[in-house]
Amino acid sequence: MAHANCAIAARNMEIMARTMGLGTCWVGFLSTAANHSKKIGRYIGIPDDHNIYSAIMVGYPKHEYKKKIPRKDREVRWMWNLKT
Repeated sequence: MAHANCAIAARNMEIMARTMGLGTCWVGFLSTAANHSKKIGRYIGIPDDHNIYSAIMVGYPKHEYKKKIPRKDREVRWMWNLKT
């Protein structure tokens, strides 16, 4: 479950970073490249017997988007309100 656990942890870091005024971006190609090339893994400090499952960039965003994408309201049915 390492892939799922790391994806969840990375998503939690994204949410926390946003609360701190930071921006994030997933770097999926870094994970693939470092896991397939020991040279790249060593360059970024990953031991040969380790794998990267998630990678994100974190920094101060240059731009801030003022508008949000319009979305339709979703119909939600809560489990305890379902009639059988």
